Amino acid sequence: MLKTVQADKAKPPAKPADLGAVDPYLPTAGADLRSGEIVYVWGASLSSDPSASSKVIAHEKNAPSEGGWVLMQDGKVRQMTADEFRSAPKASK
Repeated sequence: MLKTVQADKAKPPAKPADLGAVDPYLPTAGADLRSGEIVYVWGASLSSDPSASSKVIAHEKNAPSEGGWVLMQDGKVRQMTADEFRSAPKASK
């Protein structure tokens, strides 16, 4: 979704109510974002900045306590332990 939003030069959703505008790009993740299963830094977008590879833009809700899958601001997905997640910087808007 974030890659498509960026390619369309649109703004990423700034709050849960904005998800309706990007629903076509969310065939599976929309429900998880709405329910909180996936936690997203609202308003943050992907970045090609070299520091983006270390910044968390979205994650499974249990990542802070149990570790899990994390989307980095450079668009890569990686698995982190809870300790790695807690020490990783979060993306900003």
